[in-house]
Amino acid sequence: MLSFTQYKKIKRGQITKLIKTKRLRDDIGCDISDCFACENKSKILSLELPIIILTQEVISTQMDALENFKIIDNCIIPQSEYNKLLETKNDIILKRLRLLMENRNFLIFANEYHSEIALIEDEEKMTKIQRDNIILSNTINYYHEHIMNMTNDFNLYIIMKDEKAIENIKSILTSINNNSMNNLKFFDMESFGKEMLKSSPDLFNFISFQNNIDNTDKNKMEIEDDNNIFNKHLDEKQMKSNIKQGKMFQGKIYFQSGILDNAIIKSNLFDKDIVIEGEKNLNRAMHGDIVCFSFFEESKWKKNINLKISEEADEGIEQEENQDKEILLNTKTIKEKILHTKLQPTGYIQGILKRNRTIFCGTIYNKNDKINNSINEKQKIFKKIIKEKILQFLFQLIQNIQILFFNYMN
Repeated sequence: MLSFTQYKKIKRGQITKLIKTKRLRDDIGCDISDCFACENKSKILSLELPIIILTQEVISTQMDALENFKIIDNCIIPQSEYNKLLETKNDIILKRLRLLMENRNFLIFANEYHSEIALIEDEEKMTKIQRDNIILSNTINYYHEHIMNMTNDFNLYIIMKDEKAIENIKSILTSINNNSMNNLKFFDMESFGKEMLKSSPDLFNFISFQNNIDNTDKNKMEIEDDNNIFNKHLDEKQMKSNIKQGKMFQGKIYFQSGILDNAIIKSNLFDKDIVIEGEKNLNRAMHGDIVCFSFFEESKWKKNINLKISEEADEGIEQEENQDKEILLNTKTIKEKILHTKLQPTGYIQGILKRNRTIFCGTIYNKNDKINNSINEKQKIFKKIIKEKILQFLFQLIQNIQILFFNYMN
């Protein structure tokens, strides 16, 4: 039995002493079907599949991925993490989790009352975060050691919020257990998506990247796979440095209505518009974005291409010329080439300096499944569109070459 002492200040200013007790149990089973050492009643988990331990942050932010992919199964939610989820008071997430647990093998493991896990030295001196990390580490260590007594052929996956959280748990586990833990694999949701890319290539479409929405130093979704047709965006510092040195240039990109594989860039430095052709060269740029671009060599320039851009297109973004002589000479050389050629300069986009964000509400659906689409497959989302006047338009997912439609809802 554990006892906790707390002091609370009441209305009259007096301090009252509260003593809470918690009885630890040694009869809490692991709920693994192959285990005969525990008195398991439910036997939810199986060693034939990887056992996945989920944390509160993952459940709160990645519910779409959890719901849409049956590969995320055979899961343990430690009670300490479930209690943190209850503290968020997010009724929608809790309701979705309960529905998920009805259809999948999800176990809420009572680690808070397990005698081998919840007995922590100097617990009263710890912060809540420190205690949560230790009890989670104890839970991971318990399952690892427990399964090792049954077999060496198993996989235990731990999916956490980010690399920092993973490193904290790893350091605690090292202090608890010096034995090899080759069967343990730690992931954040992005790295888990990459691990499962071959078996579940669509998983990335449901992963939430909330922490990186406005962070240009981190590319949200770069998949090192043959299916990825796009080049990695340069980060903001690299782009600004190259622009300052005259190696790259900046401008505003415009698309013609109904044409998504060709666009032009307007820049005040050059007399002609720069044509960008092909999805790879467009590199995920959208109408009105401020982009960083490079020129192709003159042999790849094209005959005059007429793209009818809407009247709203302005003169592009202003870029100040660097006063360095070498950089001025490089810019001047390109200017002269553009001025004295009948060809249209072409280039490719290196990164996005500023997104042109316009948010609308609608439903996303596959054209082939337009008639037979179920309610579960239609998901209300917020997406930016190329032009406000276009109520239905095509857009392409970053990972998979699959065309989808977006309907604007009035």
